[in-house]
Amino acid sequence: MILVRAPLRLSFFGGGSDIPSYFESHGGATLSATFNKWVYASVMHTPHPHVKVSYSQTEYHESADAVEHGIVREALRWFRIQRHVEISSFADIPTVGTGLGASSAFNVALVAGLERYKDKTTRPPSPSWITHIAANIEIGKVGSPIGYQDHIAAAYGGMIFTEYHKADAHPNKFTVTRLLEDSHTLFDSLFLVRMPSRQVSANQILRGGMASQHVSRLVEYAHHAKTLVAQQNIRGFGSLLHDAWMEKKQMHDAITTPEIDAAYERARHAGVLGGKLLGAGNGGYLLLCAPSPEDKVRIQRSVFANDTWYNVTPTETGVEIVYDDSRDH
Repeated sequence: MILVRAPLRLSFFGGGSDIPSYFESHGGATLSATFNKWVYASVMHTPHPHVKVSYSQTEYHESADAVEHGIVREALRWFRIQRHVEISSFADIPTVGTGLGASSAFNVALVAGLERYKDKTTRPPSPSWITHIAANIEIGKVGSPIGYQDHIAAAYGGMIFTEYHKADAHPNKFTVTRLLEDSHTLFDSLFLVRMPSRQVSANQILRGGMASQHVSRLVEYAHHAKTLVAQQNIRGFGSLLHDAWMEKKQMHDAITTPEIDAAYERARHAGVLGGKLLGAGNGGYLLLCAPSPEDKVRIQRSVFANDTWYNVTPTETGVEIVYDDSRDH
């Protein structure tokens, strides 16, 4: 069995500009960071001539072409694997409709696992290669309405700033810059609050010229945030999160809900500097930035005592193989 894990991510700034239909015309930029919650993919050879896929349900098929799980089906096709394989997926926390990039993290882990399964190589492929293959599978083959940001975060790990290049303007679609080797100072002021989920796709939000104007502003925020992160300016970072969230809410009336707005206003009244809903919108996790770790604890206890919330710890590690006994067989 080969067991691979890839981290979940927090998307801070620039979301929407990582979608090819946007950045190929306008360019783009995002700032994101991974944290210590993981999505796992296991790949195992079986002597039986079938494909078994286990996630929230279990599938048995005679060939990969019949698999209903889109990412698994297209990944197996990409690696030309039709049978004699069993694949499963699980995660550290519930991930459906959370806006944490879970489907792309699974995709990245699966690509890394299938590459090891297929080639038996001891040298792992580069994060750039994994990103391109995973994005091609999920965006190009499955047709998921997402961008590259989630695959990049899961493959590279850490606090990263990514620039997306216009078509024919650069030999690569994107350039990744690692900002901090130790982002604990920033993360000590961050926490997540669970909100009811009804996820909206990024493509829905980007429809219309007005949305594109808002995305260009979010790209400007991403560039500004890059400087604030380098300075470890918590107050500036939190305030910029608030400005970007106010901008994003203007893009589509389905991005937020009265319940989310009420929770955010309670947090702001208690001293939160800023925050945003992770993912495209309308539910998932509300990311909040407090002025200090002490303020964070106070706000959690006073405002969100009856809600589900998580502290987040950064991880600098991207996708990695954590177990492999395939060479023993």
